Amino acid sequence: MIPDTERTIFALASGARGARRAIVRLTGPRTAEVMAEVLQLPRDSGILATSHLTTQVCALRLPELAHPLPMRLLYWPDQRSYTGQPSAELHVIGSLPIVEALMARCAAAGAVMAERGEFTLRAFLSGKIDLSQAEAVLGVIEASSTDQLHTALQQLGGNLAPAIGPLKAQLLEVVAELEAGLDFVDEDIEFITQDSLISQLEQVHQALEDFSHRLITRSSSNLAPRVVLVGLPNSGKSSLFNAICGEAAAIVTDQPGTTRDFLQRRVRMGLVDVDLIDTAGWEELIETGPRAMAQDQLRACLRSAELAVLCIDSTQVSGCELLHQAWKRLQPLSPRWMVVATKLDLPAANVTAVQQLARELLGLETSGTAARQLADWEVSATSSVSHLGLEALSERIAQRLSVSSVSNDSVTLVHQTATRCRASLDCALEALVAASNAARISAGDEFVAAELRLALDSLATIIGEVHSDDILGEIFSKFCIGK
Repeated sequence: MIPDTERTIFALASGARGARRAIVRLTGPRTAEVMAEVLQLPRDSGILATSHLTTQVCALRLPELAHPLPMRLLYWPDQRSYTGQPSAELHVIGSLPIVEALMARCAAAGAVMAERGEFTLRAFLSGKIDLSQAEAVLGVIEASSTDQLHTALQQLGGNLAPAIGPLKAQLLEVVAELEAGLDFVDEDIEFITQDSLISQLEQVHQALEDFSHRLITRSSSNLAPRVVLVGLPNSGKSSLFNAICGEAAAIVTDQPGTTRDFLQRRVRMGLVDVDLIDTAGWEELIETGPRAMAQDQLRACLRSAELAVLCIDSTQVSGCELLHQAWKRLQPLSPRWMVVATKLDLPAANVTAVQQLARELLGLETSGTAARQLADWEVSATSSVSHLGLEALSERIAQRLSVSSVSNDSVTLVHQTATRCRASLDCALEALVAASNAARISAGDEFVAAELRLALDSLATIIGEVHSDDILGEIFSKFCIGK
């Protein structure tokens, strides 16, 4: 349930411990009335009648103090504040008894203690920020590294609306033309041709797919980037996983399908902490069962990975039709890949053949984002037995993660926003495919328009124009009081 935005709220906006300065924040329609009860203002102040941001040194009037206490006031009298309501910040000496007395005085003057995230919620509801920017505020609060803080600040600056807004506008124009044609169906007026309709839908679909590939998750919590080991059964993934982790975490046998559940360990690669994940070997299965469920987990891990590592057995390179099939299925699930040749210690190892195979795989996708990212593929050769090449592999993975995080065409989001966006992007892409299919078979403009309305709703959800109270409750409940 969304709190009443017409009540005047207050909270401690600084740390709840002694310091040189503490900040108590106020916002709401009765902010000026509360300040008049709490502060001792100079006679000629006029601060409560101002129409613009004002800062002034004044004094606190607290029953617990024998004399007024000097403090600094910042006052936003109108909707130009962060919350879109009259707001104030009271900067006082950071003594906890004084801060507690000040907040008790605010409560006695008619203000109520703010709930978690209520200040940012009001900023969102007043249109000062969108939903992704509200999530970025939480990312700033929770950032535990410079990288996480940089990601949250980028998102707070608004890096979603410019990417999604033009596509949403293009679809709105298409829907308007379709619905105008429905209004004049008896007049035999064609507002948009079938070729133009299909072409525009393909353009938007491709743009959304490119956006999805450029989407990089940078968690605002203590989550490390995920690196997923992928390959055919018996390609050396689990042995490599054990060697990197320094423990026998994964079962290693010659029997295909041994790895059913994915395994995850936090490891250090170069200067980066990484969540390394071992997955089941890829298989094309029709029947249901544990092995099929393991394939579902493989695909899910790839969708959330920041880097996928394709492990190729350097002793079994010839006749790799199965690997080509796997690549066609798995490559679209993750935008960033690298290749590792395993089992370098065996006599039949052939790294050159693995490198050639990598070029062949690259040839399956010769244009677009994937080709640009895979063009500089260089195979890392490793042995899980002798540990040859493991240090170089770790350094290369750390470098790839670093490069991907600062890529000029990447869209870097905090974890919660990226998760929400991926779900909405999937819905939008599905609706666009359905609309294109309906247009190709001339199913009727009303069916195409209905699918496009679903796509528009999904795009609006990404940038926070469409939301539910449940989503807002989930997001803002994670905030601390005073933010």
